[in-house]
Amino acid sequence: MKRKTYIFCFVALIILFISAYFAGSYSVKKYNIKYNKVDSEVITNNIERKATCYWIRIKNGYIVIYNDNDEFIANTAISSEYLSEEERLILEDGVYVESAHELFRFLELYTS
Repeated sequence: MKRKTYIFCFVALIILFISAYFAGSYSVKKYNIKYNKVDSEVITNNIERKATCYWIRIKNGYIVIYNDNDEFIANTAISSEYLSEEERLILEDGVYVESAHELFRFLELYTS
């Protein structure tokens, strides 16, 4: 009887690992995320690796990303209507971040 229980648990564990693998590969395809093995950093659709610094601003009611040369990089789906007046004023002037990591951390604050 114990042997059947162990076999059942083992098979269930294998099924869980397989489903987790496929769920992870589905989300990578769905959100178009690429993993750069050289730098160990995550790069998404329109964010260029060449730009080392970024400006985060509000344009047309949404948060928008520019590079340090003031060239457009990406739109976000983050609406400014949910921000406080102080945050809105700061973002209208622009927030300067020095790396993609800081950029993603900043955006994560407003999407969670």
